[in-house]
Amino acid sequence: MSELTKEQRDEHWKELKSQWSILKGGSGAGEREKGAAKARINEIQEALHLEKTDWSAPRQPRDNIPGNALDNDKLDKILGTILDKFRALNERLDKLERRA
Repeated sequence: MSELTKEQRDEHWKELKSQWSILKGGSGAGEREKGAAKARINEIQEALHLEKTDWSAPRQPRDNIPGNALDNDKLDKILGTILDKFRALNERLDKLERRA
């Protein structure tokens, strides 16, 4: 498997965010679109050497999450920030692995 360029990784991260947004409750996507998004998310996660999401795992109840009153805009911002930070860490790890 060949290494991805920075541009390819950036494009994958951008698409990953887009695919996750399809799974949100207010997206209006049907079950077919959501199934395709889940499959694509796993493909992107594999390409970026991320842990693949286990879609059959039970979901954590939202009642146990502190600050459950967060709206979708805040959640989008938080998720985007987390994904960006994870991408940056992954890039650093890739650089370190290439040096070794």
